[in-house]
Order: sequence, then C-alpha cells, then structure tokens
Amino acid sequence: MNAARWFKESLREWSWRHTGLGLLVGTLALSNMGGFLAFPEGFPWLRSWLYNVVQFGFPTILALRVADRAVADGASRVLSYGMALVLVLALGVWVIGPLLSPLIGGDPEWDMRQDVMLFSRLLLPYALAAVAYAHWRRERDTLARLQAAEVERAQQAQLVESARLLTLQARVEPQFLFDTLQRVRALIDASADAAQTRLDDLIALLRAMQPAAGATASTVAREFALVRAYGRASEAGALSPPRLALDSADDVADAKLAPLVLLPALRRLAGDAPDAAWQVRAERLGERLHLVISPRAALQRARTALQLFDGAAARARLAAVHGEETALAVDFAEPPSLHISAPLRVAAPTAEAA
Repeated sequence: MNAARWFKESLREWSWRHTGLGLLVGTLALSNMGGFLAFPEGFPWLRSWLYNVVQFGFPTILALRVADRAVADGASRVLSYGMALVLVLALGVWVIGPLLSPLIGGDPEWDMRQDVMLFSRLLLPYALAAVAYAHWRRERDTLARLQAAEVERAQQAQLVESARLLTLQARVEPQFLFDTLQRVRALIDASADAAQTRLDDLIALLRAMQPAAGATASTVAREFALVRAYGRASEAGALSPPRLALDSADDVADAKLAPLVLLPALRRLAGDAPDAAWQVRAERLGERLHLVISPRAALQRARTALQLFDGAAARARLAAVHGEETALAVDFAEPPSLHISAPLRVAAPTAEAA
C-alpha cells in the first residue's frame, strides 16, 4: 500500500532536524495546557513534557512528512493533512498515552473525560497549525515546480543553441575547401601519394565537422579531434604537432563543450602569432571544466596575440550552451594564457555511440 511506503520512507529520512522539531512541537503542546509559568507548584512538568513530546511532538512531524509524500503522489491536500491531524491527536491521546503511563508514571485520577478534554483542547491549535503548514507547503511546492520548469526551459534553450552551433560548425568555408582542393590538384603531378594524403586529411576534417547522429552537444574530445583534423587539412603549422599540443584529462574527455569556441580561438591566436607554439590543457577543477590555452614559445608575440584577442563571440556561445556561470578571460601572468571555465556536465550519448 502507498501509505506503508510513505511511512517507511518518512522513517528512513528521519534526522536530527526532525528530532528537534518534534521536541519543539511537544513543548508547544505542553504550553498550550496553560504555560510553564501557570503550572501550580509541585506540578510534574518534566514528566508532562515527556508525555507531550512522545504523544504529540514526534508523531506530528512524522505524520506531516507522510502527508507531504501523499500530496506529492497526487493525494488530496485537505484529506492528507486532515487525516494526519486527527490520527496524531487520536493516537496520542488514546494509544500512546496509555502505553506511556506504566513506563513513566501518570495521574491515577486520569479518566476518559480528561482524554476528551485534552483532545478538544489541542484540536483547534493543531487545526490552525495544520492549515498554516499546508498553505506554506503548497506555496513551496508551487515555487519548486516553477523553478524546475525554468531550469528545464533553460536546459532546452541550451540544447537548441548547442545544436544550432553544431550545425554552423558543420558548414565548410567555400574558400577553404577551394584552396585545399587546389593544393590536392597541384600535388597530383608531383606526388600522387601526397595528393591522396591531403585528400584523406580533408575527408577526415569534413567527417570531424559533422555532428554524430542525434547529437545535441559537442565534447572536449570531439573539439580536440576537430582541431587536429583542421591542422592537418589546412597545413597550418601553428595548429599541428609539434607546434600545438592538446592534452585532456581522462575525466573530462566526454565533458560538454560549446562548439565554435576552441578552434576559432586557436585560429585567431595562431594568425596573430604565427611563430608561437601553443598548448591546450583541459582538466577538472571541482565541478567545473577548465581549459587553459598558453604559449610554449615566442612568449612576447603570444602576449600580443592575447592582448588583441576578442572573446565576445566565444563568451556568448559559452553562455548560450553552458549557462551564465561561464568565464573566458586572459591572464597576463607568466606565461600569459587564455582561460575557459564552464560547469562540468557530461554530454548525453549519441545514437552513434549507443
């Protein structure tokens, strides 16, 4: 039955916080009997406090947690919290109270009439408290649903933008394609093998540019592979080993990375400092993906290239795909470097990977 499951789950989640709340509710229940200061001299208030904590304090917190789960599963809010209220008072007065009496002592003159009076005296404040709690819980649940919907909307927008950037990334620059084919044609007469190698490099680049079937995001490994393929196909020495070193930690290879960020940044830096040698390191820092692009040679030219670097487009793409908690900044300490930071999320497996 659902009620048994709700009860077991509520017991499993019981914590010191719930214990403290139970002590508080039990104290308030005792105060409702007239307040500590109003008790006559010699009143066994410690024993009465223990009665109220065990009879009403702990059961109230447990019953409300069970009612919360019932409402979350679609049960009526009024019925759930109403039954919790009645059960707590009825069980506390006529079940738990008599069970405690032989253990910690009780009033020998206590009878059924006093049980009814106790039930009646607690019914109104408990009903008001239950209504207030139910109202607060409904507002909290509504806010949580709105926040969850907003998070889902933002995630969907990020997926759409990532897919759009993947589509843009798959487009081949006509001039680049024309120049590469011209180089292949020029190599045919001189060396058929060299021409075939250059054509294979171009085909590998075109494959690397195409997103996998069903892909909505790129990864660190894919962006690194695309940089390598572009370096071979374009014969750009600054984007090929040994001038360019790409290093990724194993735990971030499948991390989500916005398309059209890494390769355009490296092309710009290589164009402004063609004699510099660069390295890219991708690693995990806490729950964030961190990429560092730094020079290994021609530091002064690299520093100038970094000063000229305009990261506005890259920042916009990072924010669109990863959310606003992203950063792209140049650090001019020795050696100067470009830092890219984004929340670490693993890209969903694609149809091809599956």
